[in-house]
Amino acid sequence: KANLYKDLCEAIDDNNSLDICLVNDMRQCQEDDVSLFVYLVPDIYTNFQKAAIGNVDLLYLVVSCVDGQQIQTIVSHILARDFIMFKKDSFQPVITVSLTWETFEQYALWQLLQSHEIPVDCILPLIPRLNYDKHAETLTHFMHLLRREKPSAELVKHLMSRDPTQSDRFV
Repeated sequence: KANLYKDLCEAIDDNNSLDICLVNDMRQCQEDDVSLFVYLVPDIYTNFQKAAIGNVDLLYLVVSCVDGQQIQTIVSHILARDFIMFKKDSFQPVITVSLTWETFEQYALWQLLQSHEIPVDCILPLIPRLNYDKHAETLTHFMHLLRREKPSAELVKHLMSRDPTQSDRFV
């Protein structure tokens, strides 16, 4: 299936890579029928892993159109290990890009991220870059992740590297 789709993308336009073609087609599907789009998400991430996992544009399509029930459905598939949307090396870049997204998209993203059991060492380098006033959604989820962690020198180093504001309650 994947090879046939890749061949079709190349036949349509030699300049389009598989990931661009996939995002364009899924965007059209999302605009036409959100339910079908959500139904296809597990298959897309299963059959096109290299093009889908870590693809921020595709991920944004997902988080920008889902409702609570649809997020629950996707999370259920992830928890059942039907497919994955992230790998260890994709957590940081995705979270960094998401800092500019609207609140709902960020909360939807965090539902997906948490269903993948994020290793804390993947997020530690992001802590110093986060601003209490500008990145409330991410800091809130970091607090949830970190509250179960035993203090370590590495954790304290990243926490103390932040530039807190007067109202900052994170550190």
